[in-house]
This record gives sequence, C-alpha cells and structure tokens, in this order.
Amino acid sequence: MKSTTSLLVGLALSALLGPASAATGTWASFVGVDADAAGPGTPQWYDTASWSTVLLPDFGNANLGSFTQGGSAWLYGADLFVWKSGGGDVTGALAYWRVDGGAWQELTLNWASNVPLTIPGTSSTTGGGEDQSWRTVGRQANFLAGASAGQHTLQVYFKALTNEGDRLNGSAAAPFSASFSVSAVPEPTTSALWVAGLAAVGLGAARRRLR
Repeated sequence: MKSTTSLLVGLALSALLGPASAATGTWASFVGVDADAAGPGTPQWYDTASWSTVLLPDFGNANLGSFTQGGSAWLYGADLFVWKSGGGDVTGALAYWRVDGGAWQELTLNWASNVPLTIPGTSSTTGGGEDQSWRTVGRQANFLAGASAGQHTLQVYFKALTNEGDRLNGSAAAPFSASFSVSAVPEPTTSALWVAGLAAVGLGAARRRLR
C-alpha cells in the first residue's frame, strides 16, 4: 500500500509541475556561400532559421546565382547559435548539406565564442546569458560538383549535440533550401562554327568596302 501511495503522490506531483523544462536549444543559424570559389569575391552570409536579422539576406528561397557547368562555388561556412541554462551543456555541433535531394554531407562545427556572438559577415553582435556560437569557415565544399545544366536546390540543416540529446535547427525532413542554376558549356564544334561565322561576316564586309 505504501508503494502504491508513493506512486500516486509522484504522479500527482508530475501532473502538477508538468514536464521538466529543456536546458539547451538552438536559436539561429547561418550559411556562408562563396559564389566565385577562389576568385576575388568575398563570401555572402545568409541567415537560415526562424530568428532572422535584417543585416543578412534569408537563405530560404534565395537565388544563389547562375553558374557554368564544371565550375566551382563553395559552401564556405556555417554557424549555429545555441543557448543553455540550468545545467544544460552543448558538447558539439554539426551542419549538413546536399544538392537536389542527394546524400547528406556533414560539416563539423567548432566552438567559436560565448556572448557576445558576432553575426557572421557583419560586425554586429547579439546574444545573452550562456549563448554560444559553433562555427566553421574556410570550407571548400563545391556544391556545383557533378551538377548538370538546369535548376538546382542547395539544402542545409543543423544539429547541436547536448547532454539532453540532439537539438535540431531545420531537419533532414524539413531543411532550409536555396536555388541556383547551371548553364551548359558550349560544345567545341559549336564554338568553332560561331567563330568561323563571325570571321566570314567580317571578310564579306571587308570585300564590300574594297569594291
């Protein structure tokens, strides 16, 4: 009877107090894209999550640009902002990316800073409490590799590893998505005919002038 009474009291207290509050989570994420790969352009950062800033364009439904088949455009970096409190601990973070529903590729994010957190690609800071930034930069993940001519989609999501389990920002089932297009490289024969045609037009014009 005593054990039954204790069980009933425990259930009553659980119902009264409700489930334990989470002590970890994510609240913002960012993707850096280097559209000209090794070229002189600087990477463009996008915000991806529900928390957004007017300082950066949104990754969701963004057009990352038009590229030539066989070229390079890099997923340059990723940044995940996390929060923790009351004994919660974040022990690692990952970013995942893929093109057109292919296999997910994993990027390891390293601890970057406690507050204040720098919004990537800007000099502005944000955050409070025990917030942290987990980041990777300087990556050369070429999302054009193997892409055929046409429209494509780059998808990403994030995961924080915590002492309470994984905390997702986006997911494999509902990733953040942006688009880009790839144009075919002209065939050598086509290019040669085009040049020959221009030469013939020029020669004809020169002959007419001589007459």
